[in-house]
Amino acid sequence: MQQRLFAIVALSFSFLGCGSSNSPTQDDIAKPLHPLNDTGTTFCRDSQGAASNCTRAPAQDGNHGRDSQPVKKRGGGYAGFDFTKLNTQGKPLPIQDASWSDGGSLTTGERWFCVLDNHTGLVWEIKNSESGTLNHRSYLYVWHDPDMTRNGGFGGEVSATQCGGITCDTHAFVKAMNEQRWCGIDRWRLPTTSELLSLVVTDQLTIVADGDYFPDMQSSHYWSSQSYAPDNTKAWYAYLSDGSVANTLKSQPMFVRLVADQ
Repeated sequence: MQQRLFAIVALSFSFLGCGSSNSPTQDDIAKPLHPLNDTGTTFCRDSQGAASNCTRAPAQDGNHGRDSQPVKKRGGGYAGFDFTKLNTQGKPLPIQDASWSDGGSLTTGERWFCVLDNHTGLVWEIKNSESGTLNHRSYLYVWHDPDMTRNGGFGGEVSATQCGGITCDTHAFVKAMNEQRWCGIDRWRLPTTSELLSLVVTDQLTIVADGDYFPDMQSSHYWSSQSYAPDNTKAWYAYLSDGSVANTLKSQPMFVRLVADQ
């Protein structure tokens, strides 16, 4: 388990450079723009692989980092994660501990529109549950970015289908969310693989995210912003069922969760 977790972190850094002509330098990779979250692993094992008290176990993920010690949080979240639910204007909800309800409201704290990660400083969109709306949770998008400085030399294609009044491609979705100023923000973008992996809770093996804050997370594939360097008809994605990353054709419809810097 420890080796697998270290491998995920190592992969998240290495993939930062797998994309466009303006890929980060080695100095950028060594100094990420945002602090890393811990992995959400809170248990330990002994040298034989049996469950062990973390205070007596050999050094491993469960007895190091934010998850292993008391952390003063501005919000809440599993283990060392620190999240705050936001309203339509990007302000914290007065009630933060209510569970999501499709029939709920901002007033009762049963619906929210974004989540602020207080540790990384990233803001994440939360999908809408109302049919036909711009960012409904069921929409799938093909990867499309016409900007040659970001797309690795191939921008993908505009989708022929519609999602909430726009074409079902990532460029159209990012543009529409910024025009609508979702949560008062006009700088939405696709996340990097590292940013997607910052949501991964490795203690959970069905949907590796904190469901108390991301109730709309699908046990499926989510596009990153990064083109695949060896074959620019492909792009990287994260699989939020197990926290792995891989690449596939940009024409493959997948889920999207946009991110913005605070």
